[in-house]
Amino acid sequence: MLQKRFNYGQVEAGYYFTLPYIVAAIFSPILGWFVEKYGHRMTITILGSVLMIAAHSFELCLPDCDRCWVSLAPLIILGLSYTTYAVVLWGALPYMVEARTLGTAFGICTMFQNLGTVIAPPIIGLI
Repeated sequence: MLQKRFNYGQVEAGYYFTLPYIVAAIFSPILGWFVEKYGHRMTITILGSVLMIAAHSFELCLPDCDRCWVSLAPLIILGLSYTTYAVVLWGALPYMVEARTLGTAFGICTMFQNLGTVIAPPIIGLI
């Protein structure tokens, strides 16, 4: 996407593609503090899903351009969405299972996350 639509070089696109993780690293502690202080886990979870839809929709609507900075905005929005996933959903797991099964629950969640990481790219590549 960054290379073909927005004319970034391979290395530069690789750097920019880390933006969601950088944003999540910065905002995760802030969101974690907010959730612990005020709650609203379900509202934030829904907001994260809406942000993900918005990021992908925004990406689809962007016109092709030559290395324009607005092309990075969907990646930043995805980072904010990932922040809600990392903080709220992983943090809610202890509320959903008994303490004695928590390790298994985290293991199963990690398995599904990794399974999605393995299966999704080839499917997206076919699309």
